[in-house]
Amino acid sequence: EAVSAQPRLSWGPGLRHEQAMHASTIQPPTLWLDGKRVHEDLAKLSGEKSVDGKLSWIALQDTYFAAALLPSESDLRAFVVKAQKDQGLVGLVGPKQNLPPGGDLTLKARVYAGPRDLDVLKAVGQDLDQLIDLGWFSFLARPALWLLKLLYQYTGNYGIAIILVTVLQKIAFHPLTVKSMKSMQAMQAIQPKVQAIQERYKNNPQKKQEETMALYRKHGVNPMGGCLPMLAQIPIFIALYNALSSSVEMWQARFLWIRDLTQPDSLFGFTLWGGYPLNLLALLMGVSMWFQQKISPTTGDPRQAQMMLWTMPIIFTFMFWSFPSGLVLYWLVNNILQIGQQWLINRKPAHPSASEGQPA
Repeated sequence: EAVSAQPRLSWGPGLRHEQAMHASTIQPPTLWLDGKRVHEDLAKLSGEKSVDGKLSWIALQDTYFAAALLPSESDLRAFVVKAQKDQGLVGLVGPKQNLPPGGDLTLKARVYAGPRDLDVLKAVGQDLDQLIDLGWFSFLARPALWLLKLLYQYTGNYGIAIILVTVLQKIAFHPLTVKSMKSMQAMQAIQPKVQAIQERYKNNPQKKQEETMALYRKHGVNPMGGCLPMLAQIPIFIALYNALSSSVEMWQARFLWIRDLTQPDSLFGFTLWGGYPLNLLALLMGVSMWFQQKISPTTGDPRQAQMMLWTMPIIFTFMFWSFPSGLVLYWLVNNILQIGQQWLINRKPAHPSASEGQPA
């Protein structure tokens, strides 16, 4: 007697064997549904959840690898199941069919299991390259990844490629950076006059604002001049950060003493008190940040600036301690180049323009 049944295809739970999971972090089950990326929160699931809509793929992924199911038939639906250890199981289910005794059910789909490499995923089709979420600035991150791969072809080492990408970025933004630094230097030069105005008119906010702006105009100083050029670079920084943090090319890539650019560098396996690894790159990054702040002009409260001089490097060192060494390398090189630029600017004293009526 024939029975009604549905063909099913699933992958999971999990993605890779547990010994490999130290290299990355499992992400929530992900779908490309109705032209949008959808993440399923396993914490909110109990049992199986069916997902309706136009499905391109459903996948489990971590930072560098993915397993995806791509339906070859339009009437297939996706489902997600919460499994043990808060891991997920993803699958496809077909429409109900009458199954005669000894008969077979068929479900047509493709399976991809491999690295989260943009070129490889794009070649698979069905928008599988959308597995990699490069954030709001993906239009900048994708060219950054392309450039990283191009430089690797010539250098043969991704550590060197990261350094070259950082250098090229600094060269491209050198005019904006110099403009920002000179503006901060000019602001610092007139700070005594600004503070004198603030003290003289401390009980008259309107007059204090008028006199301060008049002083800026007199010396041709724009109070936002030090911020706007740097703000223009923020999308590039974020794009490079996302590109490096999502790049499977860094996986198990070596550079100097670093065994894997996707992991903290752990200098030669040395450990600190409590068993923490000695991550030399993070320490060097913190020191470079201290020097960068030390030689940068300060325009606010000197006591607050002195506190920030020590607080920010310490916070960033702890924050970067567990970051992939490829990202820390990028940040360290960027800081060193910034120090060099600031040193060159500091060699020339600020000479704010004394022309009257020059707009800020």
